[in-house]
Amino acid sequence: MVRTKLRKSDTHGQTNPKHMEEAVKVVLNGRAIRKVAIEKGISKSTLQRYVATAKANGERTDGLRFKPNYEHGRFFSDDEEIELCCYVKTAAKHHRGLCPSETRKLAYQYAAKNEKSSRFLEK
Repeated sequence: MVRTKLRKSDTHGQTNPKHMEEAVKVVLNGRAIRKVAIEKGISKSTLQRYVATAKANGERTDGLRFKPNYEHGRFFSDDEEIELCCYVKTAAKHHRGLCPSETRKLAYQYAAKNEKSSRFLEK
């Protein structure tokens, strides 16, 4: 019987920004990172990263972003991504499934056709 691996971090990116800011303030006031992370239910590594950012900012938390920025590094808009996804699914239904390298080539061609700017598309 095959075992299914359970994810250790099913709350990835789900920390409330207000709780994160409170935790950072508590750590900056002298409490241990591990204890605060356990109390608040936050990953120790994530809390440590935000505390380091606050210390680099002069131990001030105002003006800091306390939530992940998932929009950074996105290449396609939501509509373009859905259109590309639908094409790949349609190709799979017609018994023409694409391997990962072919999917990357297709995404490259799609980006070139839509005149997206990228270091990969520059000539």
